Amino acid sequence: GVADRNNLNALHLARRFDDPAQRAGDIARFAAAIKKAAGGRPGRVAVPAIGGLERHSEAWAELRARLTLEPFEIPLVPPSIPGIRLWRALREIIRAAGGRVQIGEAVARIHVEDGRVTAVEMEAAARSQVIRTEALVLATGGIAGGGLVATHDGRIIEPLLGLHVDAPDHEDWLVVDALDPAGHPIEAAGIPTDGDLRPLAQ
Repeated sequence: GVADRNNLNALHLARRFDDPAQRAGDIARFAAAIKKAAGGRPGRVAVPAIGGLERHSEAWAELRARLTLEPFEIPLVPPSIPGIRLWRALREIIRAAGGRVQIGEAVARIHVEDGRVTAVEMEAAARSQVIRTEALVLATGGIAGGGLVATHDGRIIEPLLGLHVDAPDHEDWLVVDALDPAGHPIEAAGIPTDGDLRPLAQ
């Protein structure tokens, strides 16, 4: 039912698995192909991460019951179905705890008094929005996400609170092979913390 569709992506396929009737037919085709390829041998089988979005647990249980091999999911190119599932679950947990989720407003400044965070300031469309807080979880990511920034003079800084960053010397940031499986040393840069994930001073 998808052969003639243009711009097909994982989201379209995951929604098929949310529909019990379409899911039954799709799983039957999965099962027949996997049974033939396995030839009676035991093992596991990687399936694309399209096993439902709204009804993932239901779709996954049916998939496991119908396949001759134990399945596990392999994420596809974006949009990431496992990522969307995780985001929705976390959002519901935050809301159930009385929290609020705001999207698209970057944190501009973090206010600190006597060594403690007191407020977070975001740049809204027409004015700054200040949210008072007694605690803050800083999860801005690393180099790729802008949570850590490389400066022109060879330093790596954390731009919001000025936290200490453990990083290699700038001459050792990169290796010759751009696709080295071990990665680049700069990717190991990060903020040292104690056992409770509180940042440590230098």
